[in-house]
Amino acid sequence: YKYFSLSYHYLYKISTTTEYMLHFIHNISLNGQYDYSKLFIDYKHIINNTQSPQIIFNTKVILNSNIQSPDFENIYIGGENFIRGYYPNPIDNHVESQNNLIFKNLIFSSIQFEIPINMTSSQFIQTKLLFFYDYGIGADKYNDFSKNNKLEGHGFGISIATINQMKFDICIGLNHFGSRTIHFIRNIN
Repeated sequence: YKYFSLSYHYLYKISTTTEYMLHFIHNISLNGQYDYSKLFIDYKHIINNTQSPQIIFNTKVILNSNIQSPDFENIYIGGENFIRGYYPNPIDNHVESQNNLIFKNLIFSSIQFEIPINMTSSQFIQTKLLFFYDYGIGADKYNDFSKNNKLEGHGFGISIATINQMKFDICIGLNHFGSRTIHFIRNIN
């Protein structure tokens, strides 16, 4: 595949607790494939940013204009970036959920509740116990989302934040099929 891509990336911090990111890409084929566009919107809001406990809301919308776009544009909605409780590779999950893990389009929402715990007495590391709930709906056509393509995940974990604004989450994700996964997430604040 050979494409000429035009891209627009916009990050807007409304405040220290609220931001959204908009990323738009238009891909023009150079070898007879289909042209397509992709829109990615990410919204994040933190309640009680300076106090504890914290509640973090995250919403993502990914829309792909053409179902014929290349396979590398597929979205694997399990894993660290989307629905924790599922593995990114569909065949590693329960048989009934495998068909609901690969799409071209996605609407995702997550809520995470973080409570401080003092595992160490260090002033350089802060630890929190976290609980989360993730929900996503996938679709191959950007204008045809079906409730049959929904997935939910929930779980708990530990968040470790350093004085250098690095954050590491270790999460145990669960789903209603009885499966569980472990996810390691690194964030830079």
